[in-house]
Amino acid sequence: MGSIFYMERNGQKYAYESVSIRVPGKKNPKTVKTYLGKVDPETGKIIPKESRKRPEEEYAKFYGAVQALDGIQKGMGIYPDLAT
Repeated sequence: MGSIFYMERNGQKYAYESVSIRVPGKKNPKTVKTYLGKVDPETGKIIPKESRKRPEEEYAKFYGAVQALDGIQKGMGIYPDLAT
């Protein structure tokens, strides 16, 4: 684990983690900085960064299969019984 340091920009304090890694073929190590999140001004604790990943919606992946089953159910006449 590397060291945690803080940077202040526009009145807001941000937390970063700094880790040094060795690069083969180079004399000096490389510093890798990772953003951890904002620092709460009242408590001084780090508020973790929010994920920008979109929420997964599994129902959209299997819509074709669901549509085929709905067609079969409607063809057999059992769709109204299963829909309730």
